[in-house]
Amino acid sequence: MAFAGRLVVACLALAACSGSAVDADPPVEEVACADYAIVERPEGAYTNNVWNKQAAGEAAWRQCIIAEAAGDERMGWQWSWPENRRAVFGYPQIRTGTSPWTPDQAIGTTLPRRLDALEQLQVRHRLSGEATSEFNVATSLWLGDGLPPQKEAIRAEIMIWTYSTEGHFAPAGRRVDRIQAGGREWEVWLDEHWGDVSKANDNKWIYLVFRATDPALSADTDILSLLRSAESEGYIDRDWTVYDVELGMEVMGGTGTMFLDAFEVQVGP
Repeated sequence: MAFAGRLVVACLALAACSGSAVDADPPVEEVACADYAIVERPEGAYTNNVWNKQAAGEAAWRQCIIAEAAGDERMGWQWSWPENRRAVFGYPQIRTGTSPWTPDQAIGTTLPRRLDALEQLQVRHRLSGEATSEFNVATSLWLGDGLPPQKEAIRAEIMIWTYSTEGHFAPAGRRVDRIQAGGREWEVWLDEHWGDVSKANDNKWIYLVFRATDPALSADTDILSLLRSAESEGYIDRDWTVYDVELGMEVMGGTGTMFLDAFEVQVGP
């Protein structure tokens, strides 16, 4: 199904209304619409992740990597998923590192890295766009037991929610804490036996979510401080390896256009 007409503009957050939102009809070009298509750029690999597309059934849908029609300075994603269904369909994203799900696709040179060797892991991002759908903005990290990255080695999925619409799902599992880290307040959600909701894989892992209490489309997040907090509580182990960093939107039904204005991952040493 092609995008038809004009998207209904939804002001996503006060931060998104103060100079960072794109025009009501942003001029875009579709760059790649194939399932799991990858477009590599210096900032990372834009990925058309449609991991739970089967939840759409026979309904029409479309999700693409896009670029501004005026040039190739900004890229992002556009989607249209069936409405009135309580499901997350896709996770359009950008990635750096090596995902354990696609270990033959190494992006960048700073990850994977053992957690006990990290002295810095900072993620800065700025997003702007509009949507009628419910969605979140989540930075994801896959942690595993050793190298090379592979799905059988996965031990934990860490998600850092810096934005979510009011109608989006709460994180899976149960809320176990509320902490201060990196200058922000976070809810902590935990499920010790999480797995692939699409049922395409049967392995299990720890699912740990840090959800910001002051949601915004743009954020500068001290990821390492959150990981150290998880270590101190015994949720993860210091000798595990951080395989990659992904930034994306967990998208429910409806339409949306989102541009990535900035994405920077700082890993040290």
